[in-house]
Amino acid sequence: MIPAPSKNVSGSGKTLTLNSATLKYELVWLSNGSAVLVPQYTYAASDGTSLQVLALNPSYYRVKAAK
Repeated sequence: MIPAPSKNVSGSGKTLTLNSATLKYELVWLSNGSAVLVPQYTYAASDGTSLQVLALNPSYYRVKAAK
């Protein structure tokens, strides 16, 4: 698992402050039909939105676009 960032984040020309981070688990279906629970951070941002990010090093998985 990777730690939750505690700083401001930027992307697409907008900077947000993360007000809180909650560690939860997400059910992910693998290509072979099996399912696994993976850790996921849910962040509350300063603009009232929430962001969800898998708490795994990205080198361990690949996400495919939905068909």
